[in-house]
Amino acid sequence: MSNIRNYELPNFDELLGALFNRIEQQYKPLLLALLEYVAAEKYREWANVAEFKSERDQLLACAQREEEIARKIEELYPDPKLKQEEIFQTIPELAQASEGLFGEKSTQHQIAVLAAGERWGSDVWKTLADDEGEPGKRKVFLSCRPLEEANAEVLEKLLLSTSQEP
Repeated sequence: MSNIRNYELPNFDELLGALFNRIEQQYKPLLLALLEYVAAEKYREWANVAEFKSERDQLLACAQREEEIARKIEELYPDPKLKQEEIFQTIPELAQASEGLFGEKSTQHQIAVLAAGERWGSDVWKTLADDEGEPGKRKVFLSCRPLEEANAEVLEKLLLSTSQEP
């Protein structure tokens, strides 16, 4: 059986932290929202793979949670799409975020990477909440954590149920 520790995982603080440092603190949640959409796309991709036919509904639910997080965050900003366009201009390599994270890795390895990314995301939402002075925003950031954790649990169970080794 396979689990997350069987795979080489990126250091998300190092990999994504460098991107975060290129934008203003107040817009970091919008950068995370963009990454949530990348993850949602990956979940949908896996949901359409025959190997995961029995997990299809769970994977689609994960995609919906990712988009829910993104929408919650976008609702905190007056013109989020415009600001996200500015983020893309500042960090053009975001267009290749999925390729950078998942590249030529096996599907099982990709799942391990995203499971670790979900746990990292949960921690980042807590950090953002701890640093946020506005109670309403803090509450929204904290509400993203259980959604990230739920997705991580789905992926970790999926890894344990597979017999492929890395």
